[in-house]
Amino acid sequence: MISGHLRTNEAGRLLRVALLAVLLAVGGTAADAQTPAPSPPAVEAPAEPAAPPTDATIAGRIGATLGNYDTFEQVQVSVQGGVARLSGEVPSPGERERAATLAGRIDGVLDVRNDLRVSEDVARQAGRAWHRIAARAEDYLVYMPVLALALAVFVLFWFVARWLSAREALYRRVSPNRFVRQLVAQVVRSVVVIVGLVFALEILEATALIGAVMGAAGVTGLVVGFALKEMVENYVAGVLLSLRQPFSPHDLVQIDGREGHVVRLTSRATILLTPEGNHVRLPNALVFKGVIVNFTRNPERRFDFTLGLATDTDLAAAQALAIETVGAVEGVLQNPAPDAWISAVGDSSLSLYIIAWVDQRRHAFPKVRSEAIRQVLARFGAAGIETPEPIYRVNLTSALATAGDAARPPARPPKPAPKPAGTAAAAGVDLTPDTHLDAEIARERSQTDSEDLLDPAAKKE
Repeated sequence: MISGHLRTNEAGRLLRVALLAVLLAVGGTAADAQTPAPSPPAVEAPAEPAAPPTDATIAGRIGATLGNYDTFEQVQVSVQGGVARLSGEVPSPGERERAATLAGRIDGVLDVRNDLRVSEDVARQAGRAWHRIAARAEDYLVYMPVLALALAVFVLFWFVARWLSAREALYRRVSPNRFVRQLVAQVVRSVVVIVGLVFALEILEATALIGAVMGAAGVTGLVVGFALKEMVENYVAGVLLSLRQPFSPHDLVQIDGREGHVVRLTSRATILLTPEGNHVRLPNALVFKGVIVNFTRNPERRFDFTLGLATDTDLAAAQALAIETVGAVEGVLQNPAPDAWISAVGDSSLSLYIIAWVDQRRHAFPKVRSEAIRQVLARFGAAGIETPEPIYRVNLTSALATAGDAARPPARPPKPAPKPAGTAAAAGVDLTPDTHLDAEIARERSQTDSEDLLDPAAKKE
């Protein structure tokens, strides 16, 4: 009974093993059936070459292209063997070349035969011109509000610039110099105007024009700078002279050997009025670089003159008499006092150098000097002091003269008689300053509306 049970279990185990093997075999077969077999690589068929466009197709394309332009309404197109032939009329030679260019860009065109003629129909040309003018006028009318707005903005900035440049009190805080204030006002005005121009161009969407204008202005400025080198130099020198203020109106100056009274200083030249009444315009560059002698800045001015004396003159007495005489002349200052000394020894005379000082505000410098010379000569003549002229001695000896006669010196010429004594001062001599030129300068400055960069109230150099 036990053996029968064992046989039953063994048979069941064998049955289960066999069933499992059948299931595995069936599953493998199904999986193999579901997995597709690799297909052989596909072989691409060779592409067929595209057929070239026919002449009719090319002609249609050219006609369609030219039909987009009104100026090619009278153009006929024909194509034969890839060669396009254009015939008909066009309004201008430029349109004739343009039509040939457009036709040559079409695919399949081998060449273009341009048989187009330029139309000579005046009415047609005038009509086309009128249409173009009307189209542009319409565009301008549409654009007019934007242009008016841009112009209004620029005018507004221009008036603001003028208003700012006229604020004299504002620029007086910058610098007391009048010319510097004018220069700053011009810079401010230019900056405001340029800003307004930029805003106006921005409204017009034409800011690209600024770069072109600035580039052209840079090149132009370089060329103009070289061409106007002297003018720019005079302008800069005028600025520096207005800052330095080396002289004032009415001052008597000597610049580069030219003497005259200062009338005015402009941005380019300094104007002088000579003692002869002539106007002299000196470039500011010359004035700035030259030596300026101002005779008016110091009211006390020294004059001098030289007199010749005989070799046997009492020099101490002559010096004392000259100092006393000059000191008594009207207009000669006593502090500093007049003085005199022997300045040179000549062949036949001695040189007496005499100096004295004059207050130019009260007396005329040349008149006082002239009166001093006159009175010294008169006093010397009254005292018997010679002021000899050059003396030349010529020895003439005969060939038969003896040695003793030849060695004997010639007789000295007799001493001239003393000159008659003159008066100490001439009656009615006017030594007051000459105001004629001052009046002339004042009249000219009042009648001329040109600029003057000199400020009498400014500090002087």
